[in-house]
Amino acid sequence: MCSFGDKNTFAISYRPYERELTNDAFAYCHLILGGHFIGSAEESCLLGTWTLFLEDLQNHIKANTGNLSDPLFSGLTEREIFELIFKSNQLDEDFDPAFAHLPAQQTDDLWVKHVVSLDETIDAYLIVLIEAEGKLKFIWKGWRDPCPQNEIGKLFSVIVDHDFFASTVDTCLDFLKTTYAEFLIGAK
Repeated sequence: MCSFGDKNTFAISYRPYERELTNDAFAYCHLILGGHFIGSAEESCLLGTWTLFLEDLQNHIKANTGNLSDPLFSGLTEREIFELIFKSNQLDEDFDPAFAHLPAQQTDDLWVKHVVSLDETIDAYLIVLIEAEGKLKFIWKGWRDPCPQNEIGKLFSVIVDHDFFASTVDTCLDFLKTTYAEFLIGAK
């Protein structure tokens, strides 16, 4: 297994898929946020899809740099920001009553702008991304298995420099596109 980036802040773990070759490329790719391995090490991903979603995340961040915060976040704790973002895409009856004091949103703009969606490798986690003090801030909590039981429901965060995030993603994507060029759309 190898990784790109810094496991203590933001990294991407990679391990080749060691099963029969198919017409599709598979590997074991996972995010590592603040030292936490996101997902199950034994869950593979379809690289064509995974790389496109990672590129989409990177492009979303580039297009919204300087705009990944919201005046609504002012004075809120990390937990409140996290809950406010998820509240923007929930029905009233799904709101956590502990956060009823947070404003209800008429649209899902906060959800669209801040929720991190990659693929099934992160399905056991709820992850949001905001900007804080000019840097990226990932806030997440474990939701269900395969997240370690002792992390389910607990909130974590890590701050990552924009340039470090971009260079880590670029290095990983360059490696994957070179290694799996015959399988990936837009590979070198």
